[in-house]
Amino acid sequence: EKVKENVMALGGNSSKLDEILQLFTIQDRDSLIGSIEKIDPENDGIKEIVTYFETLDQFSERDLKVQLDLSLARGLSYYTGMIYEVKPTTVKMGSICGGGRYDNLTGVFGLNGISGIGISFGLDRIYDVLEEQQLFPANVAQPLDALIVHFNEENLRHGQKLVMQLRAANVKADLYPSVEKIKKQFNYAHKINAPYTIIIGDNEMDTEMYMIKNMHSGEQKPMSANEIIQLFQG
Repeated sequence: EKVKENVMALGGNSSKLDEILQLFTIQDRDSLIGSIEKIDPENDGIKEIVTYFETLDQFSERDLKVQLDLSLARGLSYYTGMIYEVKPTTVKMGSICGGGRYDNLTGVFGLNGISGIGISFGLDRIYDVLEEQQLFPANVAQPLDALIVHFNEENLRHGQKLVMQLRAANVKADLYPSVEKIKKQFNYAHKINAPYTIIIGDNEMDTEMYMIKNMHSGEQKPMSANEIIQLFQG
């Protein structure tokens, strides 16, 4: 009623307005498009909607879940064409993405005649959907293959060479960056969910056989750099 009141205050046609408001009660897409065409078949906006869905129907085998919703409104100050919003189909939530076409926006910044289409993403909502659907892959919480730990400054410097060698072989390795108690370094490895640690002491430096520890089972054994690479590449 308030919409009708505002439109009438602007000099709108009452009967035409009633005809348009009636469209919001139509649920079937094809019936809705047919009713829109009857209002003004020569209207450019209506032509765009009709053409869009005619094109979309060519891809019916892909089961695209696209609906026409005349109640949407976004950025009335700059959108000039069709707008769109994306909603998840598996959880009850509002839009997680939205955007549309804007033909005149660049003119605000002194660059006329450049049209554009844009979309923005609601990261918090997307995160909530992924979490509720348990879609985060397990390796998201496992940024590393192995963390190199050490006992002293000399071990740390040796570890710098080893970590570069492992990374060159596409092993996701990192080096604890400072000399700390070994227990603190292991606690950090647990915190970041590193599946393996590579321990460098004086003996490991001399033999270049590094103690590699499985952080889940506790098993550990000496391995060369090449053997460590093969472990993660195999």
